[in-house]
Amino acid sequence: MTFEARLLFVAAFFLLWGLLGFLSWSCAAVWRRGRGVLPALPFSVLSAWLGGVAVPVIAGARDERGLLASIGTALLFGALGTVGGLYLTEQFIEQTVRRATPGRKRAHRLDSDRDV
Repeated sequence: MTFEARLLFVAAFFLLWGLLGFLSWSCAAVWRRGRGVLPALPFSVLSAWLGGVAVPVIAGARDERGLLASIGTALLFGALGTVGGLYLTEQFIEQTVRRATPGRKRAHRLDSDRDV
Protein backbone atom coordinates (compact mmCIF):
# COMPACT_ATOMS: atom_id res chain seq x y z
CA MET A 1 0.00 0.00 0.00
CA THR A 2 1.42 3.38 -0.96
CA PHE A 3 1.78 6.31 1.38
CA GLU A 4 -1.07 8.20 -0.31
CA ALA A 5 -3.40 5.23 0.06
CA ARG A 6 -2.57 4.90 3.75
CA LEU A 7 -3.11 8.62 4.23
CA LEU A 8 -6.51 8.42 2.54
CA PHE A 9 -7.39 5.39 4.66
CA VAL A 10 -6.55 7.20 7.91
CA ALA A 11 -8.40 10.33 6.72
CA ALA A 12 -11.50 8.20 6.11
CA PHE A 13 -11.32 6.96 9.71
CA PHE A 14 -11.01 10.51 11.03
CA LEU A 15 -13.98 11.52 8.89
CA LEU A 16 -16.05 8.66 10.31
CA TRP A 17 -15.08 9.47 13.90
CA GLY A 18 -15.76 13.17 13.35
CA LEU A 19 -19.21 12.39 11.94
CA LEU A 20 -19.97 10.31 15.03
CA GLY A 21 -18.97 13.23 17.24
CA PHE A 22 -21.16 15.50 15.12
CA LEU A 23 -24.04 13.03 15.52
CA SER A 24 -23.86 13.16 19.31
CA TRP A 25 -23.63 16.97 19.19
CA SER A 26 -26.62 17.23 16.86
CA CYS A 27 -28.71 15.06 19.21
CA ALA A 28 -27.84 17.45 22.04
CA ALA A 29 -28.69 20.41 19.80
CA VAL A 30 -32.13 19.00 19.05
CA TRP A 31 -32.70 18.16 22.71
CA ARG A 32 -31.78 21.69 23.83
CA ARG A 33 -33.52 23.28 20.83
CA GLY A 34 -30.27 24.86 19.67
CA ARG A 35 -29.78 27.04 22.72
CA GLY A 36 -26.13 27.40 23.66
CA VAL A 37 -24.83 24.27 21.95
CA LEU A 38 -22.60 25.72 19.24
CA PRO A 39 -19.53 26.18 21.49
CA ALA A 40 -19.70 22.47 22.37
CA LEU A 41 -19.21 21.34 18.75
CA PRO A 42 -15.38 21.40 18.73
CA PHE A 43 -15.28 19.55 22.05
CA SER A 44 -17.53 16.85 20.63
CA VAL A 45 -15.59 16.29 17.42
CA LEU A 46 -12.15 16.43 19.05
CA SER A 47 -13.12 14.01 21.80
CA ALA A 48 -14.64 11.64 19.23
CA TRP A 49 -11.32 11.70 17.35
CA LEU A 50 -9.52 11.01 20.62
CA GLY A 51 -11.81 8.09 21.40
CA GLY A 52 -11.43 6.64 17.93
CA VAL A 53 -7.64 6.89 17.99
CA ALA A 54 -7.44 5.47 21.51
CA VAL A 55 -8.59 1.98 20.49
CA PRO A 56 -5.80 1.09 18.05
CA VAL A 57 -3.12 3.05 19.94
CA ILE A 58 -3.85 1.97 23.52
CA ALA A 59 -5.66 -1.35 23.10
CA GLY A 60 -3.75 -2.41 20.00
CA ALA A 61 -6.89 -3.67 18.27
CA ARG A 62 -6.24 -3.32 14.54
CA ASP A 63 -8.73 -5.80 13.08
CA GLU A 64 -12.49 -5.80 12.50
CA ARG A 65 -13.24 -5.85 16.21
CA GLY A 66 -10.93 -2.86 16.64
CA LEU A 67 -12.88 -0.98 13.97
CA LEU A 68 -16.19 -1.67 15.70
CA ALA A 69 -14.69 -0.81 19.09
CA SER A 70 -13.28 2.46 17.73
CA ILE A 71 -16.70 3.36 16.33
CA GLY A 72 -18.30 2.70 19.71
CA THR A 73 -15.69 4.62 21.66
CA ALA A 74 -15.83 7.52 19.21
CA LEU A 75 -19.58 7.76 19.75
CA LEU A 76 -19.17 7.50 23.53
CA PHE A 77 -16.34 10.04 23.69
CA GLY A 78 -18.27 12.35 21.35
CA ALA A 79 -21.21 12.27 23.73
CA LEU A 80 -18.94 12.91 26.71
CA GLY A 81 -17.26 15.76 24.85
CA THR A 82 -20.64 17.26 24.07
CA VAL A 83 -21.70 17.09 27.70
CA GLY A 84 -18.38 18.60 28.79
CA GLY A 85 -18.65 21.38 26.22
CA LEU A 86 -22.20 22.17 27.30
CA TYR A 87 -21.09 22.29 30.94
CA LEU A 88 -18.22 24.65 30.13
CA THR A 89 -20.56 26.84 28.09
CA GLU A 90 -23.02 27.05 30.99
CA GLN A 91 -20.22 27.94 33.39
CA PHE A 92 -18.93 30.64 31.05
CA ILE A 93 -22.39 32.16 30.67
CA GLU A 94 -22.92 32.07 34.43
CA GLN A 95 -19.60 33.82 35.08
CA THR A 96 -20.41 36.44 32.46
CA VAL A 97 -23.79 37.15 34.07
CA ARG A 98 -22.19 37.44 37.50
CA ARG A 99 -19.62 39.94 36.26
CA ALA A 100 -22.22 41.97 34.38
CA THR A 101 -24.51 42.34 37.41
CA PRO A 102 -22.40 42.78 40.55
CA GLY A 103 -24.23 43.08 43.83
CA ARG A 104 -27.40 41.36 42.60
CA LYS A 105 -28.37 37.83 43.38
CA ARG A 106 -28.51 35.61 40.35
CA ALA A 107 -32.03 34.76 39.28
CA HIS A 108 -32.92 31.27 38.28
CA ARG A 109 -32.93 31.02 34.52
CA LEU A 110 -36.62 30.14 34.49
CA ASP A 111 -37.38 33.26 36.52
CA SER A 112 -35.41 35.61 34.28
CA ASP A 113 -38.29 37.97 33.66
CA ARG A 114 -39.00 38.52 37.38
CA ASP A 115 -37.12 40.78 39.76
CA VAL A 116 -34.91 39.09 42.30
